Amino acid sequence: MAETLENLVAEGKMVVETQEDRVKRMAEEVAAEKERKESKERIEKQIKARKEFLRTNIDHIRLEVEFAELQNQYTETQIRKDELMKIAEQIDAANAVLTEESNDQNNSESKE
Repeated sequence: MAETLENLVAEGKMVVETQEDRVKRMAEEVAAEKERKESKERIEKQIKARKEFLRTNIDHIRLEVEFAELQNQYTETQIRKDELMKIAEQIDAANAVLTEESNDQNNSESKE
């Protein structure tokens, strides 16, 4: 009977150790799952931050392109303005010559 009792105690210890092992394994699985979830959340946050950074960069590049286009338009407008000013000066010079010739012609006609 003592042997049977010892066998039962030994089997009971094995059952307890097996349950402890199962509890430890389940705790490790829960911890691993929690770590995977946290890792996934960190990665998703990083992806979200990178997307926002890229959107901001794209917006910045668009603004730079728009600014460059406006600078080009301004430069073209300044060039046109300069060309028109030269044409206006030429017209003024031609008008001055015509006015002078007309005055000379009127003076010579009045002397005759």
